[in-house]
Amino acid sequence: MSRIVETGTIVSPTLVMMRAIADARLGEHADSAFALALSNVRALQAAGVRIIAGTDAKETPFAPVPHGASLHDGLGYLLEAGMTAAEAIRSATSVAADALELSDRGRIVEGGRADLLVLATDPLADLDGLRTPAEVWVSGARLSR
Repeated sequence: MSRIVETGTIVSPTLVMMRAIADARLGEHADSAFALALSNVRALQAAGVRIIAGTDAKETPFAPVPHGASLHDGLGYLLEAGMTAAEAIRSATSVAADALELSDRGRIVEGGRADLLVLATDPLADLDGLRTPAEVWVSGARLSR
């Protein structure tokens, strides 16, 4: 852990894939194995490691993780690991953009790319509202449904 902190390594724990593999391979031990993964994320966060959201989505036959929607499950797992809703959202937006050196996205700022989800509910009270945005904007243009 100290080496991760010392080197400034950014971690994407891909908890969705961890859950899928545990369920597919470990049977009755899946829950305890996944609890260990959550515990590891808690320890990383407590140590000050930058954590970004990610799913490792792929269509493997033994542990499929669908692209897109699985990120919402991943944010929920980050909550289970001890992050606040705001921290989980930032792990998928501004923290991820910073990690990838994409200074024009991940936050709402003048001159930014303007990729936006407009929500009908407060995501800090319920992250599930992110699954059904009222509007989606990409590069400043509203997408039609």
